[in-house]
Amino acid sequence: MFYKCLVIGMVCVLAGCKGDFDGSYAGDNGMGTYAVMTVNGNSARIESIGRMRRDIKWADDFDADVREGKLVLSNGPVVFVYGLGIDEESLDCLSKSCQGFAGLGAAGMPRTWKPFTRSKGTK
Repeated sequence: MFYKCLVIGMVCVLAGCKGDFDGSYAGDNGMGTYAVMTVNGNSARIESIGRMRRDIKWADDFDADVREGKLVLSNGPVVFVYGLGIDEESLDCLSKSCQGFAGLGAAGMPRTWKPFTRSKGTK
């Protein structure tokens, strides 16, 4: 009985690890655009949206992995690492690949992602 409870407990813990970062995030990636990221399990979709026309400038899919409490996004040789911010809701860049300068990220990725929630009445 003890082993059965232990196995069930371990399955619950491991199953919960993947969804730690699930949800939508928004960030400023400069050059007249902002980015929206949707993380769902082991994948993430990032779209860069123009501020003026609100059209999608580019979109790409990434593999999402949780390692040591950090969100690791990879797409081929490109890897971005984000960790929880001080507010424990936003995601802050931890890797040089998305550090950028002057508060903006690099390689089209924001330095900071804020949780994204739609207002009531929007579609």
